[in-house]
Amino acid sequence: MIKLKKLDQPASLKQNKAKWTAELLTAIENGNKNDIRSKKNKYNRPDVKEQLKAETKEKCAYCESKVTVVAHGEIEHITPKSARPELTFEWENLTFACQKCNGKKSDKEGIVDPYVDLIEEHLFFVGHFLRGKTEIGRFTVMQLDLNRAELVGDRSDQLGVIADTLEKIANEPNVRLKKLYINALSDDLDSCKPEYIYMKWSAIAQYKNYNVSHNNQRKE
Repeated sequence: MIKLKKLDQPASLKQNKAKWTAELLTAIENGNKNDIRSKKNKYNRPDVKEQLKAETKEKCAYCESKVTVVAHGEIEHITPKSARPELTFEWENLTFACQKCNGKKSDKEGIVDPYVDLIEEHLFFVGHFLRGKTEIGRFTVMQLDLNRAELVGDRSDQLGVIADTLEKIANEPNVRLKKLYINALSDDLDSCKPEYIYMKWSAIAQYKNYNVSHNNQRKE
């Protein structure tokens, strides 16, 4: 999970959310299940989904895996629409998620919000394993099963690539070339396009700390 920023609200929501919300709340008040069902999914419009995909770089907002490589992905309500139906069509409450995270989150509240919360306050990586620092962080990891086998395996592979890259940089004798490698790696991660960016920055930070500590020990 990384910090995300909302893009501009899609036209279909901007033009219709007040009407759609009123219609949905009226259907709920009347208790008509068929009417509720037909009203509550109107947010599922192509322009909404495309903007959310652009916003998350086509990655799941929670597990940070590349969704569109293997699936269509789903529009996800950060605060469940079952808990707060008045937020069903609110742009600030929508994001993009993989089917597994969306299904595991279901109607649960109290999940780390990648748009609002400071991720590093709640979550941290130990190698390729994600851990929670706080109660909300631990709940997020457990509820979404963010250390499920396929995620851990994929993160492990990509962590190995980062380790190889860092080793290549460390062993590069040409200072100018070393700087180019570092800049290329930083630019790639800053684009937010690769998977598991938080894990990769954590690995780089640990590597830098190790180098500082190791060099200080050698000077003593």
